[in-house]
Amino acid sequence: MAFSATLKRESIWGNLRVQIWDVDFDSVTTGTIASGLSSVDHISFNNGVSEAQGLSVASGSNVTVSGVTANDTGTVLIVGL
Repeated sequence: MAFSATLKRESIWGNLRVQIWDVDFDSVTTGTIASGLSSVDHISFNNGVSEAQGLSVASGSNVTVSGVTANDTGTVLIVGL
């Protein structure tokens, strides 16, 4: 298997969109979430297994999660326009 991300909830907060994603790193240590936002202003990752995490915005609406322990799971909060 590979990385999977499932959009659990999306809400409007002022003029921003807030998305909550469930992520599963099945046998991989990196993955990309296509948020569909025109820009990403904030990212927060709450993992379920390990503590060594890295997050970066790859390009506009895509969020790349890296530095993750294989088989890790967690939740990603994305805020943007």
